[in-house]
Amino acid sequence: MDRTAKVGRGGFRGDRLATDAGLSGTRPPRVAAFLRWGSWIGGDRDGNPAVTAEVTRQVPRVHADHIMRGYEAVASRLLSTISVQISREAIHPALENRLARDAEDLPEPMRDLGRRFPDEPYRRRLGAIAERLRRTRWFLTEEAGPITGATRAPAS
Repeated sequence: MDRTAKVGRGGFRGDRLATDAGLSGTRPPRVAAFLRWGSWIGGDRDGNPAVTAEVTRQVPRVHADHIMRGYEAVASRLLSTISVQISREAIHPALENRLARDAEDLPEPMRDLGRRFPDEPYRRRLGAIAERLRRTRWFLTEEAGPITGATRAPAS
């Protein structure tokens, strides 16, 4: 992840736009793709008896787990270090709208964050981001995790 950020800041520009697989945004990407990730790990099924279909299936989950844990750690670290108190009237409308959507989507975590940081909207937002990353990791790795406040086992 560190190397990716350094390459990106170096100004390298790809000749094609990054693609949206239809699962995330609703607008085209603003930045051209400059790096494509890939892995042969788990895919070298050319007779290696240790590389089974299950190994191949698990490799992307291991990758996702590492990446999502890194993002979670960043969001959590920012949550614990950024301390800006703002009166409710001074909160930017876009942030207020986002916090309201977070409260609808993540009622229990947002209630807890609201009690801990009543006048710190940036901390509440970072807490929601960390929770969304955590839930995404649970989904991608098929771990048990909360869905709308309830804990569920992964699909088998």
